[in-house]
Formats: sequence, structure tokens, C-alpha cells
Amino acid sequence: MLKAQIFHANSVDKLPKIHEQVNSLINKLDDDAIVSVSATEFGPAGVHEFYSYTVLIIYKEK
Repeated sequence: MLKAQIFHANSVDKLPKIHEQVNSLINKLDDDAIVSVSATEFGPAGVHEFYSYTVLIIYKEK
């Protein structure tokens, strides 16, 4: 069965927690379990102070 997990941070100071959560999930999975990893990052541009960081991991579960 395929499962998906999304991790999201809306500020740079939340990135360490997101990285901990991603690493925790990866460490629990078998070596061949990860099907796909996608990440997007949007930072401040011009007058916008918006920040978004999202990771999507799709993996096989036993």
C-alpha cells in the first residue's frame, strides 16, 4: 500500500523541526520503501515576506 506524508513550514525558524520529522520518517522506512520525494520552497521576494517550505514523501508500507 502506498502512503503519503506532507511536512510544511511557514517560517524559516521552523525548518529544523521539519527536518527532524522528515529524518524520523525516513529512518523508520525500509531502504526500498521510498517511491518519491518532492520539495518546494518559496521565499520572500520583493515586498512580500511570505515563506513556505513543503516536503511530500510517498512511500510503500508493508
